[in-house]
Amino acid sequence: MTNMKRQTQVMLVLILALVLIPLFVSSKFWMGFWVMLLFHALIGQSWNILGGYGGQTSYGHAVFFGTGAYVTAVMQTHFGVNAWAGAGVAIAAGAVVGLFIGAVSFRYGLRGSYFALVTLAFAEVFRVIVNAWDFTGSGFGMLLATSIALRQYLAIQSLIALVAIAYVLFNLIVDALYGMIDPRVRSHRGA
Repeated sequence: MTNMKRQTQVMLVLILALVLIPLFVSSKFWMGFWVMLLFHALIGQSWNILGGYGGQTSYGHAVFFGTGAYVTAVMQTHFGVNAWAGAGVAIAAGAVVGLFIGAVSFRYGLRGSYFALVTLAFAEVFRVIVNAWDFTGSGFGMLLATSIALRQYLAIQSLIALVAIAYVLFNLIVDALYGMIDPRVRSHRGA
């Protein structure tokens, strides 16, 4: 069995175990723990792709995450759209912001510390805009009317899906990068 197949099987077992967590865990502490664990796994995957394989240092991850969170919250509070129904729009909004920041940054060939500083600047600009705009709740943020149990259950389920998607994308990127290398070299790199 190849290493990739074994990793995929292990990932599927982990996903199944994580999907079942809300059925067996009732503690708010442990549900919060699993939500944060999955969130950090997702951030770790994105950092590995951007920083590890892309060679770029970004301090602007909060912009993409915050854009999706605020789009979901605005759609739910102002327009009555369910969080699940608005998830696709929120992801698309985060991607559009990422494309904009990437286009501006890479158009001028920014790399290394310059790219890091530009992403930090964009994160700060977006924070100031959101804190000043009444539509997003200004500096107070937005409160969503859901129960804590439902919120944590939805957070776990959506994070499981995002971590699984990130895992698949990460492996596709690694295969694309190392697929062109001589198989003898590939075996020495552990791929």
